[in-house]
Amino acid sequence: MATAGGTAAGADSPMRDITPDELFVTARRDEFFGALCPGDVLLFQGADFLAGLAQLTERRTCYHSAIYLGPAPAASDGSTIPHVLAHNVSTLWWRDLAAEGNGTQGTLHPPLEAILGDGSDRKAFFDLLAKRLVELHLANPWDENPDQLAERAYQLVERGGVGAVSVDGYLDRCRRERLYSGDTRGDGVHHVRSLVALRHERLADPDLDPTLREVFETTIELAAEATAEDATAFNAAELLSVVPECIDRPGYLEWSQLSALAEHPSNRRLLARLFGLSKRGRPAPPARELLRQRLRSIDPLNFFFPNEGGPGWICASYVIATFTKAELALDAGYLEDVTMAGPDGTQVPLSTPRDLWDCPRLVPVALFVRGPERWHPEPAPAVSPATMAAGLGPAPGGNDAAGGAVFVDFSGRLAAASVEVVPGLQVPVVAGPTSSEEAARFARDAVSWRWSTIAADPPAPRPARRRRRPGRRASKAADKHWTPADPTSP
Repeated sequence: MATAGGTAAGADSPMRDITPDELFVTARRDEFFGALCPGDVLLFQGADFLAGLAQLTERRTCYHSAIYLGPAPAASDGSTIPHVLAHNVSTLWWRDLAAEGNGTQGTLHPPLEAILGDGSDRKAFFDLLAKRLVELHLANPWDENPDQLAERAYQLVERGGVGAVSVDGYLDRCRRERLYSGDTRGDGVHHVRSLVALRHERLADPDLDPTLREVFETTIELAAEATAEDATAFNAAELLSVVPECIDRPGYLEWSQLSALAEHPSNRRLLARLFGLSKRGRPAPPARELLRQRLRSIDPLNFFFPNEGGPGWICASYVIATFTKAELALDAGYLEDVTMAGPDGTQVPLSTPRDLWDCPRLVPVALFVRGPERWHPEPAPAVSPATMAAGLGPAPGGNDAAGGAVFVDFSGRLAAASVEVVPGLQVPVVAGPTSSEEAARFARDAVSWRWSTIAADPPAPRPARRRRRPGRRASKAADKHWTPADPTSP
């Protein structure tokens, strides 16, 4: 379908809405992909917590951006992936993707040795993640050899950066929602709710010569490859530290009031104590600096949010840099007084997906949307537990001693076992699920391992207080107000 455009300005206004009169809108992926061209900018609207937070701070229905590259070979076997995107994402996203596996390889979790060890266990675990990333997920649009692909994959899981994956795979990511009761929904909800494609105004010209259009598309693809080499890191902790400035930009009045309240000296002291940043005898720094310090220190073990130096580009920065290198500058906006490290050591203004949404040089051409999802259960075939366990395939590393996918047991309450996922690296495991209930339990809170890798001992139960009997309490109350009887009374 197509939607009619229009203008919100009055008839006498000097402003003119340059939005196209028609925008192709569809809920069918094949139709949406048919409207795309290599070099289009993709903006995603998501449904999970972090995507919602980004959309709240941006006041735009987008949280992430990517560059559409068209078809490309798979990194594993060279087969054609029809729709591929390149995007700059943090280590967390790449590690989650590599850990997810696919239908034949189960979810992989980091062993405690990799988190608390001296570095060799961490490298072995990252080697395994990088191997899975190449075998299961990465595309190869830039014709890299196996060594280059392995190097890129290891960089992605260690420091983040730019990689190419299937657009379909990104759209198909489902997550089960946690309900108010603490339970989770039985069916997953698609993470991506809508996807808008934007095209540079030069390529959006319907009268553009087809040969020149192909030259532009090739130039953008080459620039995307060169810029991917520059964006060799994504410091998520540093990005979190500028959240206050991101919230400032939309101009929320409530945020301004809260900021002013937080700057009161007594409240700053309370915030310092709350964040664990209080220093005896020293005045508390400004509230914004306290928040910045706390967000930077969210990963004290330096495992999930590495603090090594490197380009601080985010997804939008990568898109803008690519078009600049292709000599199709976007002239996009940026956050005032906020910079991040660039590839040559200089400071680069921080732009976000909002700046691509607002960029007048990018013309919206197509919109993919999902409505409210309605799932109907399919009758499950009768499968024996043995068949179900066998269908999960061998454990990562070629050792199937666990009888299926690798699941880490941090509770210590399940049967002890281990599997050598790479030489010299033993991972505690339990056998694969043998029932649908057990499979659901393993699948619950798929990313909770990230924050529960070190399980503290449960607190000792407090002794139950002895409850007083109501009759005794009433008797004591009567005794408190007792008065001697009148001796003259009969």
